[in-house]
Amino acid sequence: MGKILFANQEYPLDLLNKKIKSRRDNEELYRLIKVVISHYPDYNLNDIKNIFTDLKTRGCTYTAITNAIINQLNALGMTDEQFSNIFGFSLSKDDIKNYNMLLVDIFATLHNLVKIKINEYDSYSYETIKEAALGLLNVECSTDSEASLLLFDNNIVSDGYDTNGNLKFKRTIPRISQAIGTYQEIAARFFNIHDKNITKDDLIKLFQEKNAEIIIEDFLPEQKLSGLTNNNMIFWINYYFKKRNLDFNININSIPHSNNGYEEFSKIIQSLKSNNHDILVSVGPSSNVFIHNSSPFSWTKIANEKAGHAMTFMNFNSNGDIVVSTWGKNYIIPKEYYLDLEFKAVKINSNEINQTQKSR
Repeated sequence: MGKILFANQEYPLDLLNKKIKSRRDNEELYRLIKVVISHYPDYNLNDIKNIFTDLKTRGCTYTAITNAIINQLNALGMTDEQFSNIFGFSLSKDDIKNYNMLLVDIFATLHNLVKIKINEYDSYSYETIKEAALGLLNVECSTDSEASLLLFDNNIVSDGYDTNGNLKFKRTIPRISQAIGTYQEIAARFFNIHDKNITKDDLIKLFQEKNAEIIIEDFLPEQKLSGLTNNNMIFWINYYFKKRNLDFNININSIPHSNNGYEEFSKIIQSLKSNNHDILVSVGPSSNVFIHNSSPFSWTKIANEKAGHAMTFMNFNSNGDIVVSTWGKNYIIPKEYYLDLEFKAVKINSNEINQTQKSR
């Protein structure tokens, strides 16, 4: 069996920044850059470096999910040839399987996408609050406070002043649209505006001008997978599968700590692993969990005060400690820390793994 390079969020940027590169390094870097270019043909090297920097900064959950996906695809029986036909690139080259290819593809696919929900509303202008209650609800009120409360009870709220200095009021309409895409794609879809320089603020302003508002938003890469609920991770990975024309769905479920202690809990983890589940291990911000590599005297604190960290569970060692993969290497988390860790079981289901999938 050849060498396996497990997904490592730091690998693409470190490889790009490496001052002296071997022939193999240059070939690997070219393959990773080619994956990004397949999504963003106009990107230059600086744009690609920004993608790799974002991945290094906030890509730990993407990394753990990538390792799980490949393990799951292997368990489903997907061959290297099938993988290459589906994704447009091969993980294997010169007897080395490089999981970072899929990591970059997932991160690049989702990087500039936003998920928004848009709520429409009607807008009105009146000189006084009492006139608004009369005009909108056909009710005469004796005081402004009575009128204001009545308007609020009917989902009508104050919205500043118009250009003539009159009071503006906004009434929400029970119509909500959902959109997923880049800022540019959403602007083109809703406003027929084709401008590659459209920003988040531009988009919000465009909706406001059309009497609509963005009520739920996922604007940043870390809002897609990192630090969010299982349902959010499920949504984005299944969306990625859909973009790849894969009839897959991923399930991610939290594994509660056993009331019967660590030994019982470790049996639960082993049982899930034996039933082809992959396990994600994570810690929250400000956690005081430490890990070490093959040297027990080389300790690393996993998280900092601003961000947690996600890892791939590998196995238990002979001492019963937890072995994880992160930053491209295996580390050991002493079992004494297990109550400070979160564990999630990952499973991919597919009824059509052997059918001919659409190519890229």
